[in-house]
Amino acid sequence: MTSFGGSLGVVAVTRAGKRLAQRIADALPTGATVIDRPTAADALKTGFAEYDAVVAVMAAGAVVRILAPLITVGDKSSDPAILVVDEAGRFVIPILGGHAAGANRLAIELAILLGADAVITTATDVTGVPGLDNLGWPVSGDVSGVSRAMLDGEKVTLTSAHRWPLPALGENVVEDLGGEVGVDRPTIVISDLATQTGGDGTVVLRPPSLVVGMGASRGVSTDEVRRLLDEALQDAGLAIGSVAAIATAQIKADEEALIELAHQLGVPLVTHSAAALGQVTVPNPSEVVRAAVGVQSVSEAAALLGARECLDWPEQSGRRPADLSVT
Repeated sequence: MTSFGGSLGVVAVTRAGKRLAQRIADALPTGATVIDRPTAADALKTGFAEYDAVVAVMAAGAVVRILAPLITVGDKSSDPAILVVDEAGRFVIPILGGHAAGANRLAIELAILLGADAVITTATDVTGVPGLDNLGWPVSGDVSGVSRAMLDGEKVTLTSAHRWPLPALGENVVEDLGGEVGVDRPTIVISDLATQTGGDGTVVLRPPSLVVGMGASRGVSTDEVRRLLDEALQDAGLAIGSVAAIATAQIKADEEALIELAHQLGVPLVTHSAAALGQVTVPNPSEVVRAAVGVQSVSEAAALLGARECLDWPEQSGRRPADLSVT
C-alpha cells in the first residue's frame, strides 16, 4: 500500500514485464490498472492523458521517446507522475513529475513494496534541500533559477510579512521579514497578495493564509459562488492560491455548490455549529440571516472562527444568492 491517492496506470511490453506490471497493480492502492492497448506507445499516451501516475515496465529511453512530444506541448505543473521499472524489478526511477506530481515519493514507496531500489535524481532530494515545488504551497515564478541558486550556495533572500513554518531551506537562504523584493539577487517571496508575482530570479509561494466564510441560498449554482469568490479576491487584491479552507454553517454542509467549490480549490469545506457561530461577534450582523438559520451571521462568523480579521465583501445589488467573507 502507498500514500498515493490518485489514479494510477501500469504499462508493460514483454510477457515478463506484463507479469511484473500485474504484480505492481495488485500491490498498489485500489484504482491501479494495467493499461491494455495494442501497443506500448498507445498505452503510455493513454496513461499520460488519463491517469495521475503511470508506471512503465520498460526501458527509460523508450518511455522518453514516446512521451517527448506530449511533454513539450504541455506544462510542468500538469504533468502526471511517470516512473520506470526494469523488468527484473530491481530499480524504480521517477522520470517526470518528481515533486509536483509525487513521482519521487511514489517511487520510494513502490521500491519498498517490490524490494527494489528507488533511483532519485532530482538535485534537491539528493542534496537534502527542500524543493520549492515540494512544500505543499502553490508556487510560481523562476522556480528553476532560484532552486539552482539555492543548490549553488548563492545568497537567496526569503521575504515575507510574517514568519511561516517552513523546513530549513539552507544556510544561504536568508530571511528578511517585511523586506523588499530584491532585483539583484534570487528571492523567495511568501505572499497572499495577487499583485505579488514571480519573475526572473523571483519565486512566489502562496501561504495557506485565507479562510473563506460563505453562506448560500439553497440550490445556488457553483458558477455563482465561484464568481463571488473570484470578484471578492480580485477587489481585495488577494491570491486564490492562498485560500486554505471554505467555512460555512453545518446546515450548509450538503450544499452542492460549496462542496464543488472546495473541490475545485483543493481545500476542505469546514462547517461550524449554529452554537459556535452564534458566539462570534461580527461587524455586520443580519436579522435576515438570523431568521433563516438562527444566527446573526454565517459567512463572517465562519470566517472569523478561522482567523482574527475579517474582510467583508457583500453583493451590492439585488437578492444575494451567497454571502462571502475572507479572513
